[in-house]
Amino acid sequence: MTPTHKKLQVIEPYQAWFDLRLGEVWSYRTLVAMLTWREITIRYKQTLLGIGWVVLQPLLMLLIFTAIFSLMIPQQATDYPFAIFVFPGLIVWRFMSDGVMRSTQSLMNNARLIEKVYFPRLVVVLAAVLAATVDMLVALVLLLIGLALTGVTLTAQFLLAPLYLLLAGVVVLTAALWLAPLSVRYRDVNQALPFLLQISLYLAPIFYPITLIPEPYRALYSLNPMVTVVEGFRWAVLGINVAPLLLPSVASTVALLVLFVLGVAFFKRSEADFADYI
Repeated sequence: MTPTHKKLQVIEPYQAWFDLRLGEVWSYRTLVAMLTWREITIRYKQTLLGIGWVVLQPLLMLLIFTAIFSLMIPQQATDYPFAIFVFPGLIVWRFMSDGVMRSTQSLMNNARLIEKVYFPRLVVVLAAVLAATVDMLVALVLLLIGLALTGVTLTAQFLLAPLYLLLAGVVVLTAALWLAPLSVRYRDVNQALPFLLQISLYLAPIFYPITLIPEPYRALYSLNPMVTVVEGFRWAVLGINVAPLLLPSVASTVALLVLFVLGVAFFKRSEADFADYI
C-alpha cells in the first residue's frame, strides 16, 4: 500500500502590520458557511415562531416607529406614506445594529473553538456579519412587497441599491474589526455597545428627511457614513430626486475604507492574544 502523506501546515506569527494573509480566510470558506448557518439557527432555536421572527421583527419595528414618528414629521416632508419612507432606512440601520452587535460578541461566543483549534479568527466575525445579512435580505423582500402594494414603482436608480447595501456591509465589518478585539480585552465594550447603537438610530436620517437638517450643517452631517448609506439606499429604492451630497459622501467613503484597511491590520495583530484574554 502506498503511504498517505498529510500536508504539514506551519503557523507563523505575523511579521508586519499589513501581513494580512487574507487568502487564508478564503481557504476556510467552508467554515464560514458552517458558522453562519449555526449563527442563524441558534438565534431562533427553542422559540415558538422560529425563523418567523426574521419577518416579524422588522414589521413590528416599522409599526411602532411609524406610529410614533409619523406624528412628528409633516407628510409633505417625505412625499411618500411615512411607513414606506422609513422602511429603507430602518432596514439599513437594523442590519448595522444587528451586525455590529453579533460580530462584536462573536469572539466571546466562540471562545471554546478559539482556544482549541487554529483558524483565522476573522472567520468568526465574517460569519456573524453574514448571518445579519440574511435577516436584512428578508427585510428587503418585505420592502419590495410593500412598494408593490402601495403602487411605488422602481426606477433605474434601484440598480445602485446593492452598492449602498455593500457600503453598509463595509460599515458593519469595519466597526467589528475594531470592536471585536477590544471587547475581548475590555468587557466594557459589550456594556456600552447597546446604548451606542440606540443613539445611532437618531444620528442618521432614518425617521426624517435630510432636508430637515439646516443647510449650513448638512455637509458636515453627511460626513457620517451611515447618512450616505441611508440617504443613498432610500434614493435608489424610492427614486427620490435628491441624491446624497456628492463631496461629503465621497469623503466619508474614503475615510471608511481607510478605517477598514487599518481595522483588518489591527484585528490580525490582536489575534495572538485572543485565547489569553478569552
